[in-house]
Amino acid sequence: MAETETPVKEPTAEGKAAAAETGQEAPAAETRVKEAPGVETPEKETKTEEAPGKPGGKKSGKKAVVLLLLLLAVGIAAAVHFLFFKENDDGRIPYAEGVVLVEGSEVEPADEGWINLRYNKKAFSTDGIHFAGLLANDPGNARDMYFDVYADENFEDQIFLSGLLKPGFGLQTIELLHELPAGSTTCYVIHNQVDADENGNQVIIRQMITTVEFVVN
Repeated sequence: MAETETPVKEPTAEGKAAAAETGQEAPAAETRVKEAPGVETPEKETKTEEAPGKPGGKKSGKKAVVLLLLLLAVGIAAAVHFLFFKENDDGRIPYAEGVVLVEGSEVEPADEGWINLRYNKKAFSTDGIHFAGLLANDPGNARDMYFDVYADENFEDQIFLSGLLKPGFGLQTIELLHELPAGSTTCYVIHNQVDADENGNQVIIRQMITTVEFVVN
């Protein structure tokens, strides 16, 4: 099936920092989203990119408020992640274990200011703890990535925290921090792209939020 693409604008970490100082709206960076094939139909792969909504009207205002809240929650989640590793390690996020190479014959390098996201829309489990699905750092990306997963839209119930993944590597199985109930739970996945600053410290330079259905049979 042919792949389709449309750009979506998201603020970069640098833009958000500058916006906080000036009080202006943060500049946006374009993001490319690639959805990995679902576990139940691994032969199909679709690349989609959501077009940004046009400003104006009450709906646009509500969307802006929701986006602001999501970005605020993401920033808090990122801070918690780095604090966790500073208390338990040397301040650097370690690389994830149990990674696999991401297969794909047509890998498109991400343009400057873009991020390729590759993941399954659904993950499956029989015990509510161990799930099969895909969370990957697309081979087209140039930087490392890690994942935070939350079971609620307020980003308070963290159920998974990964280590770093190099471009081209992914996780096909994950173990949650606590059990999910039987049925389907909509979870929020934060894709964090990490780079080093001028002092060699790890910093998050770009983030995107996607939803994944965690299904317990």
